[in-house]
Amino acid sequence: MRRVFALTLLLGVSGTALAHDIAVWAEVVKGRVHVEAYFSDGSPVGDVPVEVANAEGKVLLLGHTNAKGVFDFAPPARTALTISVSAGDGHTATAHVKAEDLKDAEK
Repeated sequence: MRRVFALTLLLGVSGTALAHDIAVWAEVVKGRVHVEAYFSDGSPVGDVPVEVANAEGKVLLLGHTNAKGVFDFAPPARTALTISVSAGDGHTATAHVKAEDLKDAEK
């Protein structure tokens, strides 16, 4: 009986922890970088900080997702980009854009 309770408790806590995982992806659309962030349950990661850095880790741009979990921007440079979204409590996810994907990006 104790094992069943412990297993139930463990699964309940794991499910709760997983509900806070986030996923972020980015793509280049018409020369702009379009970023979307969602929690594992499909709800948007809205109104949270976004950091855009180059391959050396230098921060090039700061912003926030909108209420729908979207952040859209003109790339600050034609270089590989790492886009990090932080939902707090250590819940951070990143997406990457290759420099060659920015060949048609705005200057």
